[in-house]
Amino acid sequence: MPRKKRHVVAPDGVSVVLHCYTRCVRRAFLCGVDKETQTSYEHRKHWIRDRLEFLASVFAIDIMGFAVMDNHFHLICRTRHDISDTWSDEEIAKRWYRLFPKRSSIHGEVPEPSKAELDEIMTQHSEGDPAKRIAELRRRLQNVSWLMKALCENIARRANQEDKVTGSFWEGRFKTQKLLDNEAILACSVYVDLNPVRANMAATPEESHFTSAYERIATRQAKQDQARKKRTLTGPVKTKKKSIHAVQSSVVNHRRDWFLVPLTLPSSYEKDSAGKEDRTMACKHRHRASNKGFLRMTLDKYLELLDWTGRQILEDKAGSIPPGLAPILERLQMSGQTWVDCVKNFGRWFGWAVGKEQALVQERDRSGLHRMQSRPQATAIFG
Repeated sequence: MPRKKRHVVAPDGVSVVLHCYTRCVRRAFLCGVDKETQTSYEHRKHWIRDRLEFLASVFAIDIMGFAVMDNHFHLICRTRHDISDTWSDEEIAKRWYRLFPKRSSIHGEVPEPSKAELDEIMTQHSEGDPAKRIAELRRRLQNVSWLMKALCENIARRANQEDKVTGSFWEGRFKTQKLLDNEAILACSVYVDLNPVRANMAATPEESHFTSAYERIATRQAKQDQARKKRTLTGPVKTKKKSIHAVQSSVVNHRRDWFLVPLTLPSSYEKDSAGKEDRTMACKHRHRASNKGFLRMTLDKYLELLDWTGRQILEDKAGSIPPGLAPILERLQMSGQTWVDCVKNFGRWFGWAVGKEQALVQERDRSGLHRMQSRPQATAIFG
């Protein structure tokens, strides 16, 4: 069955949540250690993580979750056309220049573009009409296909250069699944974060390096440590001037959540409207499109569900459900075993769209398709 066209899955001008994943060709190693040659490619995980952070600061796309494995990676993202629509023409041109710069320093830093360089971007391939060019660039900066192109092409070039080879590094087009509701987003997030656990690469989420769960756990721990140290400071120890070590430590601790959007809104933004909050954060936070949460649960509750689910997958049995998890599964109208089966088989059971049956029917009518591959599974799992 042929894959759906991108404009059908994610039409322009509509905010959607997508699960994207792609795999290396010819069993090539993206990361990890090649057992045949004993060559380590672990450093490439840093390439992907750093590139994602950079792309989150350029595109009008929220990075909600990710997991980097040995020969593939997963990415959960949300398009934000409402954010890019607020950017000026000059802002669009500057962001595009950062993405494809004409010049850079010896350290790889991209300098501020000149007026001539911005004018060239605004008129290129537009028959001299800057409005057409800016409209096209605005569309690209909110398009997941362009984000994946900027990510995969960069990693492929660096990997081929390192291996001294040429040719394809990724398997054709990347694959996508459209997440239609909160239940689908939650199930997919747990599925992605538990990839190293399911592959027996890590025993727990906090040991699953280069996943969104690990980043959030590390950020949470760093903030708790800082709060604990702040409470213990008394008298002459307090000083306005910070040491270089303290400043560097603070930067490292807060770096982890620069590009990941939070699970829920911070308490200071709960009373604001979504539009007002997003525009504020888009201006103040240069490392992601917005600060809008995507799950109706706190990070602690999510980590509790993640930890419990991971234990059941490792033990291959449903086990007992802690009291704190019961309300979450009750709201999802799921038993413990149903939830575990859903997470374990998420990649195999669902097609290009995931959600409740009603959401799938609406998506079928919108896209003009006659059938939806995921409907039987969605009925059995989400109700």
